[in-house]
Amino acid sequence: MHQKAEIYFLVFDEKDNIIDVKKKAVNISALKEKEAYYYSLMHISPGLYKFRIVMRDMDTGSGAVGGYSEEIPQAPEQGLQLFPPLLLTPGKSSLFVRGYVPAKEKNKFPLLDYFPFDPAQYSPMLESIPKNISKIQAVLHCSMQKLTKPLLKFSATLIENSSGQSTTLPLSILSGKKEGEMGTLLTEIKIPEMIPGECVLVIAVEDTSSKARSQTSTTCRFY
Repeated sequence: MHQKAEIYFLVFDEKDNIIDVKKKAVNISALKEKEAYYYSLMHISPGLYKFRIVMRDMDTGSGAVGGYSEEIPQAPEQGLQLFPPLLLTPGKSSLFVRGYVPAKEKNKFPLLDYFPFDPAQYSPMLESIPKNISKIQAVLHCSMQKLTKPLLKFSATLIENSSGQSTTLPLSILSGKKEGEMGTLLTEIKIPEMIPGECVLVIAVEDTSSKARSQTSTTCRFY
């Protein structure tokens, strides 16, 4: 029975140049019939990147490839910048596979330092949402550059691609912390009953003192 596999995590810039490669050996039997989430931590500059994950059976050579693209925005010299959220749906995740992390963080679960959530109750949402889900969580990172005593107000809107219909969603702050000029928040968003289809979730923030605004959006599918 095949037991060993390798996971390669590759990062390409907008010109398809490889800027980083990480490798992880895993035991296939540990992944069998489980939903696994692979993560690596690394510092990269703002820009457009392509990420690829390649998993290869070390005995047979067979493999699988997955990938996605993401733009890391540049924080403004002054004002607000809301970064893309990590969306979470109710349900315990079976397994987190840790790839590369800095040596100083080897002995802990560093993912939760950057994305604070309860893995016993929620798991990352990979675009698709069961239509009977009544709430999701979102971890938000917000840069607040040179704002005097910012007072932030968040909002969420769901836009149906097929009809263009826009629905305002109740959003509440569950927890938050601020380090320097970067804030990290765990929020809860109530989801109405939806028909199957693709939607865009828009999350916005406004500093009610300076009137500075920022927003981010992500595509999700109800099924």
